Amino acid sequence: MSYQGEMEKDLLNAIGDRLEELPGFLALSAAARTLPWPLFVVGGAVRDLILKREVNDLDLTTAGPLDITARQLSSALETRAIPLGRAPKQTLRFALPELIIDLVPLEGGNIETELARRDLTINAMAVEFRPDRDRIRLIDPWSGLEDLKQKKARFVSEAVVLADPLRLLRLFRFAATLNLTPHPASLALVDKHAVLIRKMAGERIREELLKILAAPKSHATMKTMMEQGLLSALIPELRLLQDCIQNAHHHLDVLDHTFQAFSFLEEIMERPEQHFPDFVSEIKTYLAHENRPALLKLAILLHDLGKPATRSEDGAGRVHFYKHEVIGVKTAAQIAGRFRLSRAEETFICFIIRHHLQPFHLFTAQAANKLQPKGIYRFGRSAGPELWGLLLHALADAMATRGPASEIHGGLPSLLAFFKHLILEITQQSQKLPRLVTGTDLMTAFGLPSSPLIGRLLVSIEEAQVTGQIHNKNEALILTAQLLKEQK
Repeated sequence: MSYQGEMEKDLLNAIGDRLEELPGFLALSAAARTLPWPLFVVGGAVRDLILKREVNDLDLTTAGPLDITARQLSSALETRAIPLGRAPKQTLRFALPELIIDLVPLEGGNIETELARRDLTINAMAVEFRPDRDRIRLIDPWSGLEDLKQKKARFVSEAVVLADPLRLLRLFRFAATLNLTPHPASLALVDKHAVLIRKMAGERIREELLKILAAPKSHATMKTMMEQGLLSALIPELRLLQDCIQNAHHHLDVLDHTFQAFSFLEEIMERPEQHFPDFVSEIKTYLAHENRPALLKLAILLHDLGKPATRSEDGAGRVHFYKHEVIGVKTAAQIAGRFRLSRAEETFICFIIRHHLQPFHLFTAQAANKLQPKGIYRFGRSAGPELWGLLLHALADAMATRGPASEIHGGLPSLLAFFKHLILEITQQSQKLPRLVTGTDLMTAFGLPSSPLIGRLLVSIEEAQVTGQIHNKNEALILTAQLLKEQK
């Protein structure tokens, strides 16, 4: 299908105008029109031009000889072609200062056959350079333009799913990142072939999953993935959360609680001023770190995986999940390995899961008047740079916990007030104080050799100084003597 009507001409003119704004494109276009065979822009660039999104790379394809086409384009662009891969699927890349252009051979001999191999209809459009007075022609055999207008994400065919099952994830990735709704027929294909996703390499799954999670509003997408069996095919451990009944603090089973906490986490990250108006800048700085929002969402998706294995009831019928965070960390590490997460990504997720109950323990201690400055100091020290990650996670977790027992100690308003107090205390404690003693001082005063013991003693001295127990070098040495006596 190509578009030639009045409305379509307006669209083509708009696409042409945007193309001409790209660096080097006028020279490229002029060169393309001198070729005796057609040259096409294909794939995501066409989609993004229609959506008026930023375009940093172009994929070109041609039915003509690749070497002759490349020489013509290289001359026009005044840059050499860089070969990537090997024939017959070799790519020739032209690297301009603000635009990457990749030239590949046209598989199947014609553009319609090439587009039929694409994953989604919105990615199966092409723009042909025209030698006549019409600058370009839009080729859209699968009605991708109409799907864009209807805000639908739709597979080109069942065959493309079977050819590469990773496209099951790509359906949801584009739905999440472009604010589209998966087409019912495509959801039926997901339901039918979800199990095929397990054949895909972990690295490819990781890339698509993190892109989905990085979308600001991915909750609905993840929920649909679960309903269609794709998410549980990726993470079978999630199935055990369904119908796992919790204690009086909760109003939902573990699975529904998990997805509600996920939704609240997205809301908190999107509008931190609603809950932490005095710390918006700090939160935005924390969340600006690469992949951090996506990894926080993955952590909250996995944070209660240890509950089914640790669920117990006491004699009074009360439900407990003792040490579920310990089992959860082990399970999360296995999942991270399946998805080939980096060591840093796995460490982050496991840290959040391992410590996600700590803010609540501190809150309970504060309500019972048992929280000492030492406890706050130790929490702040263990949380380190992930303090905000733990607190954002904990707040979302609490917001999704609305059983009758959740109102103990004042419920959510009291918890939020405590978190603000906690932040201020940790901030104050983290202010640099003059060091009272050095490792050399301790070794000299007590005849100690250099060893890890010296580091542990210095940590204890710093803790006592920050919490106001000691104030000078002499008191630090007295404390050290007491610590060494206790150790002996």
